[in-house]
Amino acid sequence: MESDDIDLSYFLEGYVGHSVIDAFMLSGLSPDFETRKFCAELLGFPNYSGTSDENLALIQLMGGMVR
Repeated sequence: MESDDIDLSYFLEGYVGHSVIDAFMLSGLSPDFETRKFCAELLGFPNYSGTSDENLALIQLMGGMVR
């Protein structure tokens, strides 16, 4: 499977919160920076650095709800 074929828009579906680490862990994804960077790049963040705003956007783009 190529990275272009990966749909991440539902991976965090059902998550409500504000912690990308918790969201990834609850969904069975590794919360390490490299995994988050990979996901972010697939979703259009080519220069992901892990800022709070980027992490909140990542939660939402992956189907979670920020609260």
